[in-house]
Amino acid sequence: MVLSYITLLVAAGGMIALTPTEMSYQAGNASLPAWSGETPIRLLHKWNLFNLAPTLLLVTFLNRRVRAVAPLVLSFMTIVSAGVLGILSAAFMYQETSVAAIAFASETLGVSVIAALIGYFLLLSAVAGLLCGVLGWWLLIWMRSAYQCKAVSDQSLAVDALWLVFASFYAAMLALA
Repeated sequence: MVLSYITLLVAAGGMIALTPTEMSYQAGNASLPAWSGETPIRLLHKWNLFNLAPTLLLVTFLNRRVRAVAPLVLSFMTIVSAGVLGILSAAFMYQETSVAAIAFASETLGVSVIAALIGYFLLLSAVAGLLCGVLGWWLLIWMRSAYQCKAVSDQSLAVDALWLVFASFYAAMLALA
């Protein structure tokens, strides 16, 4: 099955590499034939850019020793880390509120602004981690009850983890773009 997947991938990559992606161009007596802008090296580079990191993460999580709990840990940590990053991003978006809170803490506690800034973000991260940890825990409880009711299986959890890793990675890349 793996060999047929690799064969299909190589065949599709070969078709893409040989299919002209650029039109022919005629300027006076000079003529450029249609050519493919995708070489096998560029295709490999694009695969590395978009798929190497999530693939390595999945290989780590699908190791035989951690395969039973990996989808659960992955879903829990995705909820926690996405929540913490979301709340920290909101703190940067609402700078006026953050600056006011940092200035108030600096004046009230009599510490430098840098110490108040560090304390503010550490406190914000801790509170966000606790809140999102509770949400992640509820997700784990829901997954456990679904597994006990035979609504999900080990295979569906592994496929869902695969989908979650790639969707999260692509969403992060698109958010940065």
